Amino acid sequence: MGILLPFRIQFHMSIYSQKIFDRFFFTLAAIIPWGFALSVTAFYLHASILLGKFPSFANPDPGELGIYNFYNLLINPFFTAWILTIIIWIIAFIIFLNESSFRKYKRELVLIIIGHGLCFLISFSPILDWYLD
Repeated sequence: MGILLPFRIQFHMSIYSQKIFDRFFFTLAAIIPWGFALSVTAFYLHASILLGKFPSFANPDPGELGIYNFYNLLINPFFTAWILTIIIWIIAFIIFLNESSFRKYKRELVLIIIGHGLCFLISFSPILDWYLD
């Protein structure tokens, strides 16, 4: 088994190291959408506790809250990574479906699909509208 690296250098992996790589890839792919979904939701709920009501578009501006700097360090990298990994993950998922090892990573695939689904729901909700304000 081998994978093609970006510089067109062929690197051969043993079966055991391929399994470790696959496990790492799917774990990382599961963490990124969940990290974004949980961090932006936690910021929204924390802001609603401080304000006594759920924040809405431009009421108040998220940057005016004292907790913005802490959550900004979590939300922006996870959001950027989520946007970048959507395309990569879709391509990898299509390739992975063609292999026979689909059942080995069923739990990780379910977590990834649910995580991306939550991120898409949050993207079209008032939570992200308020945060990106």
